[in-house]
Amino acid sequence: MEKCKGCGVEIQFIDSTLKGYINKTTYDKRIANNQLVLCERCFRLKNYNEDLKVEIDEDSFYNLVKENVKDKMLICNIVDAFDLDATLIDNINQLFPNNPILVVANKYDLFMRSNRPTKIKKYVANYLENLKVNNVGVVVTSGKEDYSSIKVYETLVKTIDALGLSKDVFFFGMSNVGKTTLLNSMIKNINKDDDLLTVSSAVSTTLNISKINIGDLVIYDTPGIVNKKQATYYLNKKTIDMVMPKNFVKPVVFQLNPMQTIFIEGFGSVSFLESLNNNLEVESYNLNKLSIVCYFSRNIKLHRTKYLNKDSFYKEHKDDIFKFPKKIERKKLGELMKYQFEINENTEISFSGLGFVGFNGKGIIEVETFENILVKCREKLI
Repeated sequence: MEKCKGCGVEIQFIDSTLKGYINKTTYDKRIANNQLVLCERCFRLKNYNEDLKVEIDEDSFYNLVKENVKDKMLICNIVDAFDLDATLIDNINQLFPNNPILVVANKYDLFMRSNRPTKIKKYVANYLENLKVNNVGVVVTSGKEDYSSIKVYETLVKTIDALGLSKDVFFFGMSNVGKTTLLNSMIKNINKDDDLLTVSSAVSTTLNISKINIGDLVIYDTPGIVNKKQATYYLNKKTIDMVMPKNFVKPVVFQLNPMQTIFIEGFGSVSFLESLNNNLEVESYNLNKLSIVCYFSRNIKLHRTKYLNKDSFYKEHKDDIFKFPKKIERKKLGELMKYQFEINENTEISFSGLGFVGFNGKGIIEVETFENILVKCREKLI
């Protein structure tokens, strides 16, 4: 049976509540008119941008891996360079013990141009090494840039030739890492006239394995794995479209005194509790200040207030000044949790699915956010 060109599920005409459904009359018309065959879900995603979130459980996904991964197949793991902590799969070596893994760090376009791909590539390579993730290389790319997708294709071919692998490539990654956008760019630039895939910010657009011929390669396009420690898992599509950065993220800088707080919309806050600056070369009026650099979508409101007032301010304004997350989304995100970190000029704090903050100075900070959002203190990327 023919498969949907958007999600890879087999077309079926029987049950409209199941994956792959399309009305038989509609199907016949599209075939007769030589039109793209999409299931009802993908058609509505593509033409009406409807939020039709479909979750893929981990067991089903791992079964797809077991059924489709073969010897001498290259694994291409797509990660989000802007959200690395949440989009790198923890057990990737256990999942693919006998296959070489190429890591593609996508969404380079979100960074300032002063952060050259070589710098990001070195950071990702060191990050993987520290986590003991075996890989045969790292490619930094942007699915939105034609030359970047061509570079990915060329790297795939060179890696396969060098290692004597088959022409089959298993594309693999978390939801919302830009995997389908990257594949579409490769199709457009390598295959030229082939139909493009369905792209949406809804979690798990791809529902099954799709085999795609791109140049000399056969790409196995897989479902994105849903990460329940990413903020986006709990948000509706309209909110995701607003809070996920899509273009260059301009850093926003604040100078904080001790006991001041920066709210990251209604998702959480970063509070400067105590300065640890003891460098006598620093001018005295700067000793107690902390420079905080915020990297989030321009749609996320950043608001400064006094630490002692932050709880009452949040309670009063979580539904007016702060537009996100919505009340129903807050319930899904869970309880608010507090974390304390000792930071310095080489430190960043990441908020899974949203962005991160960096610092110029030393001090003790408090991070407060929802329990279902992964917070991680890491070495500075930017």
